[in-house]
Amino acid sequence: MNKLYSIKLFSLALILLFFSACGLSSKPYPLVRTFTLDLPMPQDTNPITESTKPRATIMILTAPPPAAYESKKMVYKMASQELAADFYNEYYAPPTRAVADSFAKYLEYNNRHYHFIRSQGVSPPDYALEITVLDFYGDRTIPDTLIAHIALSITLTDLRGTNSRLVFTRNYIREVPAGAPIDANSRPAALAKAMVTGLSEIMGELEAELRTSLRGRS
Repeated sequence: MNKLYSIKLFSLALILLFFSACGLSSKPYPLVRTFTLDLPMPQDTNPITESTKPRATIMILTAPPPAAYESKKMVYKMASQELAADFYNEYYAPPTRAVADSFAKYLEYNNRHYHFIRSQGVSPPDYALEITVLDFYGDRTIPDTLIAHIALSITLTDLRGTNSRLVFTRNYIREVPAGAPIDANSRPAALAKAMVTGLSEIMGELEAELRTSLRGRS
């Protein structure tokens, strides 16, 4: 009887030890904060409305990014050769997808000559605008300072006809200071805001490139 009682006590101790190791406690689990990368819409224009005149379609695609930007987590440069992901702060989608979604939304809202989409419909698109994220991190190598680094490669291809034709390929690079000093609590929001600022500047350049490259194309 004493032996059976000892076995039961030992089993109970093992169970308690297991749950203790699993981290069961009254302390709440830290929440993960999520940030968008939506560009501010122009205030001096009206959103696109349906028109009787058909618009050429431009499908916005994404190319696989470097491994560091495959997840939604914010990425920081901690040293000259070190990138680190932030477990508790992230974008609503991996950077490549978030940037493409944001650009498509902005361009569709602000353009009356072309129809920008993120997925193919019944008819094949007339053009493909492919976005590749090369760099997308916050530089923390300077004490009490944070700089958003963005590098995008964007290619426009004419898909009409039997053979596709390259229209343009451009690299867009931005370094946007997020302010100083930056403490741990304000750092993620400051980085997201600086990223949006940089993306807005790139969007302005891309719009100008599209207007020039597509002028006169039927």
